[in-house]
Amino acid sequence: MITARNNLRTQIAHVVQMLDWVKTATDTYGGEYDDHIRADHWTDIYEAVYNYLTSSESITKYRNDARKAVVNNFPPAFYSGYADESGGSETEDDDEAWLTKAMNEALTFVDEMFSSLKDKRGQEGLEADAEASTRADGYRGTLDTVYSQGKLRGAKNQTLEFDGDDGEESCTTCVGLKGKRRTIKWILENDMIPGPGNENFVCNGYKCQHFWKNPKTGERYTF
Repeated sequence: MITARNNLRTQIAHVVQMLDWVKTATDTYGGEYDDHIRADHWTDIYEAVYNYLTSSESITKYRNDARKAVVNNFPPAFYSGYADESGGSETEDDDEAWLTKAMNEALTFVDEMFSSLKDKRGQEGLEADAEASTRADGYRGTLDTVYSQGKLRGAKNQTLEFDGDDGEESCTTCVGLKGKRRTIKWILENDMIPGPGNENFVCNGYKCQHFWKNPKTGERYTF
């Protein structure tokens, strides 16, 4: 286990070393997310899960295949979003820190996923195709979040407006922000993204239906 984790850290470190090169080439990713990166990630995860469930081989190879999908697809997804919004300007240190953290978290989830799959493999009635598709759908959704975060960070100087239905519950934080405009940079630096568990909101983000939107187009920003 220790050896595997050390290998994983080495793999991540290698990717981080490559980020400087990627930062200078963000324009090459613009517009490619939906057509290539997103589809590739779904396929990579699907194949790793399906091939594991339908084999009798060790878990290691297939788990590593899924890890490689994260390592290979997270950076281009993030930089694609960044380039789509910024036109290819270089990222900042906090952007790189966010991406590295997101990759680490995703790699941990991969380990947990395969621990769960290990218990399922060989069970009577298991539908490998359905299981693999469900897992791939979930990881594609995670990649969408990475792309959205890149897009958001590529537009740091853009101003968003706080909006949304107050719903069953609201709080003084949400009420105070409703209709107010803030730059994306301010939103990120102050962690004012509405959502479950955000203690910067009095409501902690639970049952919160608020969001940040582009005041000109009405586009809702996802984080």
